[in-house]
Amino acid sequence: ASEGRADLMEQLYVLCSEKDGHFVPALLLLELDPRYAKNRKLKLDELRGMYDDGNRSPILFSEAASLINAEPSLLHETGNFEVQTMAFAVRHDYLEREAAIQFSYLAERLREYKDICYLVLAGIYRKFQLKEALSALCQMLIRARKKDLIYAEWYKKGVEEQLRIPELYEYYMYTKSGDTDEVLEPAVLTYFAYNSKLHDKRLSYLYANIVVHKDSNREAFESYKNKIFEYALTEMREQKNDPFLTILYNECMNDETLRKEFLNGLEGIAFRHEIRCSAPGIRYVCVAHRELDSETIVPFVGGIAQVDIYTEHAVIVLMDEKHNRYLHGIPYEDHKLMHAEDSFQEAYQVSPGSNMILLWLAEKALKERKTDAYSIELRKKASRIQGLRPAFADELNRALILHFYDSLEDSRLDSMFNAVNWAVMPDKQRGKMIGMLINRSSYEKVLELILAYGYKNVEIKALERFATEIPQEMIADNIEFMTDFMYDIFRQGRRSSRIFAVLLENYQGRTVDMYNLWQEANDKQIDTSKMDERLLAQILFTEAYLPYGDAVFRKYYSPLGNRQLCKAYMTYVAYKYLLSDAPISEETVAIMKKDTNLDEYDICILALLKLCAEAEDLSTEDRDFAEYWLTRMESRGKVLPEFLKLCKYFPLPESLEDKRLIEYRTNPKHRVTLHYSFRFAGKRQQRDVPMRDICYGIFVKELVLFYGETIEYVISDESADGSIVTEKTTLVGTLDKSGESTSRFAQINRIIASEKEGDRNKALELLDRYIKDEFAISQLFREIKD
Repeated sequence: ASEGRADLMEQLYVLCSEKDGHFVPALLLLELDPRYAKNRKLKLDELRGMYDDGNRSPILFSEAASLINAEPSLLHETGNFEVQTMAFAVRHDYLEREAAIQFSYLAERLREYKDICYLVLAGIYRKFQLKEALSALCQMLIRARKKDLIYAEWYKKGVEEQLRIPELYEYYMYTKSGDTDEVLEPAVLTYFAYNSKLHDKRLSYLYANIVVHKDSNREAFESYKNKIFEYALTEMREQKNDPFLTILYNECMNDETLRKEFLNGLEGIAFRHEIRCSAPGIRYVCVAHRELDSETIVPFVGGIAQVDIYTEHAVIVLMDEKHNRYLHGIPYEDHKLMHAEDSFQEAYQVSPGSNMILLWLAEKALKERKTDAYSIELRKKASRIQGLRPAFADELNRALILHFYDSLEDSRLDSMFNAVNWAVMPDKQRGKMIGMLINRSSYEKVLELILAYGYKNVEIKALERFATEIPQEMIADNIEFMTDFMYDIFRQGRRSSRIFAVLLENYQGRTVDMYNLWQEANDKQIDTSKMDERLLAQILFTEAYLPYGDAVFRKYYSPLGNRQLCKAYMTYVAYKYLLSDAPISEETVAIMKKDTNLDEYDICILALLKLCAEAEDLSTEDRDFAEYWLTRMESRGKVLPEFLKLCKYFPLPESLEDKRLIEYRTNPKHRVTLHYSFRFAGKRQQRDVPMRDICYGIFVKELVLFYGETIEYVISDESADGSIVTEKTTLVGTLDKSGESTSRFAQINRIIASEKEGDRNKALELLDRYIKDEFAISQLFREIKD
């Protein structure tokens, strides 16, 4: 048996000596070789050698852990092999207490932090509750300056175990979450009562915690009270603040011995906001107050920046490293640290130079519309703050003006009005201020302001006073604007004599507006002579509101009136009547008949003749008028078909009795031609003759048509746009059935009629009479020649 064991060991040695010797033969050799059975250190060294050769088998660590558990003194260093072995044993719950104690002693001498050592020591403490392991763990963390929250439990356990480790209590405080509701260990309070090496933020937390729990631990508060107050005063003087300092400051404010000093320095701490932003690339926060010209830019440190915000509408803007600005789109948190608003008024009385508090109080008084003496004084002082934005300074000044309007002497109020920046003033407030200036008769300033900004929000009563009392020379220098201005308030029901005077002389607007103004002035028996001609000319020019033109014309017409304008109006109404039968008032007709220059107005005469022809009856005067002017118009070749109706009042000129008049109306620039055909000697004859424009596009052509003769005609209307041809019309010669006419044309018509009726004897009798009459006339009358 011994020989077989020797052969097996020899073969195992051969396998282990090969370059790529196997791990399993080596382990078997360690079990079979009696040297290793008696010498655990030698066996552990062999295992360490295998580890150094790169072997990481669980079997290796299991064998090593068994050796250390059996003889803990074998563990005399904390190399990688030993630490890995201990980690294996802890992970698989394979570690004995004595071995754990041995490793803990060794770990206390570690100078470098290793995560695996942290895990081993934490595992040992959780299993065996060994102070040695906790002490080694805390010392290693302190040496490595580990202050993250994940290590807080070990520092806390170290404090609870009252371990005597330098800086243990400080690191206990460094890893606190900052929750002041958490009760600190009594040992911690005792320690820091005599030893305080904490930096400011952690010291603030310590003191804040003591203040928060003062009711439940009065003894601790009293022992720390002086330190707390001294520390808070120092921090306040340096204008520092954070959530913990805020607790201290509030406590100090409640202490009668400290309150005044804290009120004096309140401005430097009371408006502090903590801005938190974790967005990548954001480097700064900028705060701008609408009340001030300047802005504040503060860098982020660890994602936190502190800024003072002391007005309601302050704007927070984030900035990147290139100073690009972001108003929206990037999330951030804004935490106001202190709420001391109830103490601001008292603080300002203690420290009148506190501009931030002054601005806060003044803005609040302005918002709440306070008018007590104290609030007014605040606004006065705030308006003098250096760097105040003009718009806000104006807002304060306006509030002062409104308050002092009835109580300040003129010079002081004038200086306030002059200090106001009218350009940035809201429209409603500007309107109210302009109304005040009107009430003070400051018309030059009022005119300047309404020229620049308008008068939309000024009370109408004040505007009427301004329009009525403004000096005449100021109106003359700004006549166009003042005319429009006065018409605007006229439309709103204001009717002073000054307003009427300016408008009647200068207003030029819509025809309907001008007529309404003119009519109202006439109703009030105000002289409108300065407007009559202007209104009549506009009615003619625009051809609008024509039905009311007669009233204006009748008032304007006089020997002293503009003859051209009167002629133009009469010509226009005559033209509209001739062309479209637009009515002419009886008063205007009477004026036209009596006009001394009527002979110059052919179109007016034509209109009057048409009126007479279409009247149901005529007075003797009108008959004489019509007969006289018809003869004259006939001699000028200007006769309309309607005129032939006058034959019922008096005999027509002989030259008209044998005429049939064809009328056509169009643009006077067009070319109008009459195309007619008739039968002569048994054949159809065609004629094309131009029609004559006798007046403004009324084209007329005279034809002689005996009884029984028939013509057919069309009219062509040619222009640059093309040609229009009317429908065919038939015209038949008729007989004067009255038999009263003795004209040649009438006599010939009666001869033709008798012949057509078959009464040849009567036809011959009429022919004989016609020949004798013609002979007698030729013998008895001679043409008078010049």
